[in-house]
Amino acid sequence: MKVLLITVWNRKGGIVTHVKNIIKNSKQSFDIISYPKVKILNIPIIRAFSFIIFGIIKGLKKEYSIIHAHYLIPQGLLGLILKKLKKKPLVVTLHGSDLSFFSMPVLSHISKAILRNADYVLLVGSWMKDYVNGKCLRYRVVFNAVEPREIKRKKKNAVVYVGALIKKKNVHKLIECFKIVENKINAELLIVGNGSYRKNLEKISKKLRIKNIVFTGYVEDPYEYIAESKVLVLPSKKEGFGIVFLEAMLCNTVPIAMDRSDAVVDGYNGILAKNTDELGDAIVKVINNDIYRLKLVKNGKKVLKRFNVEGFAERIEKIYKEVEKG
Repeated sequence: MKVLLITVWNRKGGIVTHVKNIIKNSKQSFDIISYPKVKILNIPIIRAFSFIIFGIIKGLKKEYSIIHAHYLIPQGLLGLILKKLKKKPLVVTLHGSDLSFFSMPVLSHISKAILRNADYVLLVGSWMKDYVNGKCLRYRVVFNAVEPREIKRKKKNAVVYVGALIKKKNVHKLIECFKIVENKINAELLIVGNGSYRKNLEKISKKLRIKNIVFTGYVEDPYEYIAESKVLVLPSKKEGFGIVFLEAMLCNTVPIAMDRSDAVVDGYNGILAKNTDELGDAIVKVINNDIYRLKLVKNGKKVLKRFNVEGFAERIEKIYKEVEKG
């Protein structure tokens, strides 16, 4: 069986990690359609339109048994077009932030059409079920997974964020909160990643006179920064899964979420902070209390067993076989 994967590619991020885990741990063969490498296409609408045109041309030339699109628009839309043209079954994986399309007038109708015509819809988080229930033929939650890996570093009083520096990730909330943390303990904030909102975040940190903050920019392997930190924070809302939580647990780092997560069990292997006050208190508690921190780290190792790549790949393979049979 050959599967056509329609996805972002050749960059860091949860979607790419998810897709790489499918390719590496599946018995099937794969082909990939991603964005063309043309710098002028950075305007979102033009970039999406060119992706679809480029994808149709490329997709019509290829031979495959199943189409698997990652993200609703434009990937899922391209998948739907190729499904109609090539008469092949379509699997669509929703990764969380693409659910925002349901609140946009035109894109909402397109999103519903994609789900309605998909042979299977996969969700990376259980909280996403309410968004698709009644909108598609079949859906299933298939959690993200992570390859076993452990980097041991001497821990320092550091809090790390790893991800895109865009407004919806709410990194500004973490920076604002860290001003309170600095008034209570001696700690460092590491912002790992790059994006369009970086300059704004740097201005916020200067305005608040944050003393110990480092913007690393893009790094090839963020594990090094995660491993030396005692806490990892993901302040975004509506995060599909947050694979970085698993990466934190691999590195003996405590994950703190600001929204519900299938990977973080509040008070067991990490902390769920509902607002910036709770976030600040949680950071201080983890850094100041080694006994509490090590308990969360130990439980994190148990939680990781639920998110192994072998089980993840088996679930995807089973779905491929189901849609191929019809």
